[in-house]
Amino acid sequence: MKSNTFNYSLLAVGVAALMGVSTGAIAGEQSTAGSASITNVASATYFVGGQEQQKVDSNPVVISITETVKFSLVATNIDGDNDVNTNKGIAVIPNGTITYNHTLTNGGNFTDSYDMDLGSVDATQLANITVTYQTRNTAGDLVTVTNQSGADFANATIILKAGDVSSIVISEKTSGNKGGATTDLTLSATSDYLSKDKVTGNEKITNNDDSITKLPVFSIVKRVTNSLDLNNINDTAEYTITVKNDGSATYASDAKNIKIVDILPAGLKLATANGSTLQPITVTNSTSSDSVGTTTTTSTSSSVPNGFTIDGANLKVGSTITIVFKVQRIDATTVLAASTVNHVRVEDLLDDTANTTNTSKVIDSTNASPAGTQDDPAQTTGTYYPSGSDSETLNGTVPTTVGSDYAQSLITTKRGLKIEGSATKEIPVTTNGTTRANYESVITNSGDQVEGDVSGELTFTITGDTTDTDVNIGKRANTQVRDVTVTIGTVTKDISPTTVGGNTYDIFSAFPAGIPANGTATIKYNVVSSNAIINTTNNTPSETTIVTLVPLAPGNDNSVPTEGARVVTDNTYVRGLLLSKKQVIDTNCNGAVDSGETLVNTQISAIPGQCVIYQIVAENNSSSSATPTGLGFSITDLIISDELAKFTGNAIYKDDAVTTTTGGTITTTATTSGGFVTTTVNPLTPKGTATLQFSIRIKPNAATVTPN
Repeated sequence: MKSNTFNYSLLAVGVAALMGVSTGAIAGEQSTAGSASITNVASATYFVGGQEQQKVDSNPVVISITETVKFSLVATNIDGDNDVNTNKGIAVIPNGTITYNHTLTNGGNFTDSYDMDLGSVDATQLANITVTYQTRNTAGDLVTVTNQSGADFANATIILKAGDVSSIVISEKTSGNKGGATTDLTLSATSDYLSKDKVTGNEKITNNDDSITKLPVFSIVKRVTNSLDLNNINDTAEYTITVKNDGSATYASDAKNIKIVDILPAGLKLATANGSTLQPITVTNSTSSDSVGTTTTTSTSSSVPNGFTIDGANLKVGSTITIVFKVQRIDATTVLAASTVNHVRVEDLLDDTANTTNTSKVIDSTNASPAGTQDDPAQTTGTYYPSGSDSETLNGTVPTTVGSDYAQSLITTKRGLKIEGSATKEIPVTTNGTTRANYESVITNSGDQVEGDVSGELTFTITGDTTDTDVNIGKRANTQVRDVTVTIGTVTKDISPTTVGGNTYDIFSAFPAGIPANGTATIKYNVVSSNAIINTTNNTPSETTIVTLVPLAPGNDNSVPTEGARVVTDNTYVRGLLLSKKQVIDTNCNGAVDSGETLVNTQISAIPGQCVIYQIVAENNSSSSATPTGLGFSITDLIISDELAKFTGNAIYKDDAVTTTTGGTITTTATTSGGFVTTTVNPLTPKGTATLQFSIRIKPNAATVTPN
């Protein structure tokens, strides 16, 4: 949430002037303040008996005049960015309306007027803008509500009394914008009072607004596990549909109330048990809290169940909906084509708000050329997705482009594959050959055929979790994978991605003979760190690497039954040294914290002659447990120091206040040599802490003290 809690007052300005401290304005705010006084003495003259008497003066009276000019213009959209001057990356749907929120506040002590400006917008953009601003007084009462066109607001003046606040809502209607398209807008407010050469350069505040067109990006993959035995009318084939909201698209957004439709090809029906009871259609959402919708079967005129519709499903970015169902032939006389393909489509009315006039609707299908009928409507992805963000493949390699779709024919192959070996390890902020994280995953082929003896038949990917943002490791996302090898039997070979800089590895490239039936392949790789960042507010940054098995059958079939997991998740935690500094006033200057006082990491106030205690705490935040292997490490040759020059200009260092305590072993007593207060600790064991504490005395007439 954006916030701005900085406040100016005349008292603060006066103190700053006496201390020689600058009072520059904060982001999103301009201010000036001054004071003057009027001293007035009355007098009287008079006569007595015709004789002029001595003039009489009254006591003086003084009027203190205080003038404070302060205003702020703050961008208030919740955008994950704390910059009060920007509304950044505000999401809008195709043909939707962007809303930018701002707050204009008169923080001064008299009425001021503000000239508003929308920057360099063209006539087309200006015509699509409307503005509403509401003004409330200091009591929160609504004073005025104004609705204006963009053209009128671009030259508007807002008058605010002292303490008044105006909430400004700028609405901009978009048209023809596709996913990833951006717009920008500036909003400026100029103080009339400050424009009159009162404070040069402080009269204007500008906020920057920008938007990005976002919408769900569907990647649809439909797989079938086996063929139908035409000699057995009760034989079934199982389909798995995976609908993913493709997070690889930077413009992807959560989907709500989507529809998924599957109408079976002629000759097929939803499978029944014992010829009557419909076998279940299972629908699961990878985000367990999200709706899977309501499933309704469809039927032909002869009441044969020939498909289904799922209404009201929700799908967050990166999440998947998985649908599993079985089919069979309608009857023994049905003749099926050898390469029968069953297509599926997803529909999403982008603006699902009630009573809306927006009719933007994404229709995405595994069928590249739908008939354009009611049962098989034409795709609209070309209208809303940028070029290259949707493709369809049949019975081939699953495409990897954004929003790609895949469907396959029935297959006859029976296979069994799984991958195992998830682990958790810890590494320091910068690794070497001994401190890196080494991971191992095992692929088991439990089927009756060789796997991976054809190019592209058996691949695996090593990817990073894009939600990890606390650690800066490597050059791709936040994870750098190195030294990937595969071992089959007693032979170990290096393996490289199929494309430069990619993350997909083909077993065939290293072992053309593949993995034999009942054989295994061991994948090894390591994760390294270089100058990772950890801090006291989030001292458990982590990186997730995901090894995913991607098997394809001869004939480019993409559906393989597994005995267990298809994904291995390895977690690497970056640990190291946390360093924190606190301070507290020592009234008695005895090097001890006063009773009732507490060391804090926030700003404190001191006066000349007082003492301040500084405490520096170093912590090894790696795990103290040795289980599992790979957790916890000692920090050696730790030097804690504080530069004397940071405070000696305004304070006196107290030699007798130096103390050191530690959870490790002190090898060097704390000293002040070389311009530093310093101590050495060796080692600092996992979860151990080392504390350096000393004090200073504020010099007389010190202007300011800035602790490090």
